[in-house]
Amino acid sequence: MGNEFVVSLHMDGTMQNQLRINEQALVEAQAYAIDSADMAGLANDELRHIIQRKKQVKEWKTGFVAPAKLIISNAEKLFDPALEALENAEGHLKGLLKGWTELEDRRVADERRKADDEARRIRQEAEQKATAERARAEQQAADERRKAEAAEQERQRAEAEAARARAEGDKQAAAVAERQAAAAAAEAAKREESARAKEEEGEAKAVNAELSAMATIQAAPQVAVTAVPNGFGLRDNFVAIVEKDERTTILAIAAVLATRPELVALLKLDMSAANKMAKALRDNANLPGFVVRNERISTSRKAS
Repeated sequence: MGNEFVVSLHMDGTMQNQLRINEQALVEAQAYAIDSADMAGLANDELRHIIQRKKQVKEWKTGFVAPAKLIISNAEKLFDPALEALENAEGHLKGLLKGWTELEDRRVADERRKADDEARRIRQEAEQKATAERARAEQQAADERRKAEAAEQERQRAEAEAARARAEGDKQAAAVAERQAAAAAAEAAKREESARAKEEEGEAKAVNAELSAMATIQAAPQVAVTAVPNGFGLRDNFVAIVEKDERTTILAIAAVLATRPELVALLKLDMSAANKMAKALRDNANLPGFVVRNERISTSRKAS
């Protein structure tokens, strides 16, 4: 047989009549007009009576609903073990999934970092190789151009020699000089063409090194990202945590309020503490930002 909770609240006629009478208390109080000491005394007597009746009605209320509250409290407790277990199970599984997800995130980030480092290394090596190939080609081309310049100078010397021999009528010497000039011109052209070839070859090797590096990087296996379970995820949840203690934090905020007035929202007034200080210090209270005044409270006690 399952758990059954039954409560029956019965109010007797006397209590019902008393409640109806008390419901007229405000009407009775409003009938008073205090214009003399006698009327003030009568009103004070009525006030004491009202206070006593209010206390009694509160006691009736507490006693009347106590059985129902106990039944509800006991009924609620039936659900607490299951709810507690479910809450703990939810927290446990969320913790496991959060830990696994964060571990996967770290793995992916680490592998991507390694992949980026490797790609950076490959690019740097390719850039160094390309730079070296271009430098080598420039050096070789410069050597060829120096040889071409020497051949050009030889051509000019031979042509000058041929002109001199022709002017002197020495045909044989002129012919020899002309052949030397032609050979030097051919050598200069050959060396100039070799210099261009060296530059083109060096540039081709440099570009090939860069393209090879790019192909190697693109061919590298992609970092495997494990899909999280459907519906589960982690969202950012930034929270502010008191660094040392609450007092130190409040003083730190107060110190910068002049330049950062938006932080005033972080300071919550403790009105209970302020009222306690006002009561203790009375007319001597000096609380910045507060006005302390005496709001007198009516009291009425049974005459001794």
